[in-house]
Amino acid sequence: MLRVLREHLQQNLAAILPAAATADVLPETPVTTCRGLADAAATWQIQHTANAWAAPADAPYPIEAERCVSVAAMQQARAQLETWPEYSVTPLYEHAELADMLGVSSVSVKDESVRVPAVGSFKALGGALAVEDVARLDPAGAASVTVTTASAGNHGLAVAWGATRAGASSRVYIASHVSEAMADRIRGNGAEVVRVEGSYEDSIAACIEESEQNGWEVIQDVAWEGYEAVPQRINAGYAVLAAEICEQSEGDLTHIFVNTGVGGFASAVFGLVWDHYASLGKPRPKFITVEPTQAACAMHCLRNGAVSPAPKPSGPGTVQTGLDCLELTPLAWPVFLPGVTDCVTVPDDAVGPTVEMLAAGSDGIGPIIAGESGVASVATLLAAAAQPELKAALQLTAESRVAVVICEGSVSAV
Repeated sequence: MLRVLREHLQQNLAAILPAAATADVLPETPVTTCRGLADAAATWQIQHTANAWAAPADAPYPIEAERCVSVAAMQQARAQLETWPEYSVTPLYEHAELADMLGVSSVSVKDESVRVPAVGSFKALGGALAVEDVARLDPAGAASVTVTTASAGNHGLAVAWGATRAGASSRVYIASHVSEAMADRIRGNGAEVVRVEGSYEDSIAACIEESEQNGWEVIQDVAWEGYEAVPQRINAGYAVLAAEICEQSEGDLTHIFVNTGVGGFASAVFGLVWDHYASLGKPRPKFITVEPTQAACAMHCLRNGAVSPAPKPSGPGTVQTGLDCLELTPLAWPVFLPGVTDCVTVPDDAVGPTVEMLAAGSDGIGPIIAGESGVASVATLLAAAAQPELKAALQLTAESRVAVVICEGSVSAV
């Protein structure tokens, strides 16, 4: 299995990184344990920024943050999702080896690689839910509906799957950096794929323009002026995952690390957990956004205290294509500004080894076949275990109870 996974990673990385850099990402000898990665993790250049704007841990959930997500909105979404035969709660594993290496009380790993096999990520909870809403409401019936979206991969896959499930048609706009393997998976779920030269942001612009011209329904997980209802509904679906974590966790969490692209998923998780903990009179956990070094829009915005596009990096793009976003969705901001405590960025040389470690399994945890955009939070914990300054900055102690989300499965394995 590791040989096949290595070949898949090598092919994907070779399209993005120079040959020398690819060799650095995937060492010749596979490392299959947490402690076996200690030397490598000590060299990973993880950047950290504390959010100077964060509210105290015992602050109530802000009223304005309910625009992003709330317990009530999540409950409505969950009631609908639970009618689906494809819906089931995904596992939350206790990773004893990683917790021991990190020196914390526990590390809980939420495995989204098994969420709706045709999709293989949490995205099925949001995009497909919004598609079903649109298809149900059209007076001419679902067959007359065409839904569109722009995506770095998984969201488009969820919209395509949801459209086929609902009996609608779909068009998914992808940027030039999205792999052809992902494009094929989207097509395999019934969508027409439209490749757009340029960035993720360029694909959104193309999607909006053509949809307005043709009367198609945009199902986007990013908000803009006059367009909030659909991303709000998508966030409510994502928040079901956070509710599952709260129910599955044994004891109160102290830290939650979430991989972050445009910020919709992270804000939905953080917002739901904050709302839940505040309703019980408990302080919220520390919320940590985790992004690629080359696409750190959340860190950029929180450093500046305002939403603005992150500078476009020079050089090659990131292998973490699902997180390759330079603009934060404004809907996330009422949660991020007061709620996020820390931001970290993860370089691509941490990705391959972390994927391989998860694929090998550990301490009763079966193999987790994660995608390149799904492992940055785990890589951060591996780095913190090997870098005392990073561990101290994140305030990880022997009493810490940590949760991370493996937010996607491998493109080739699903």
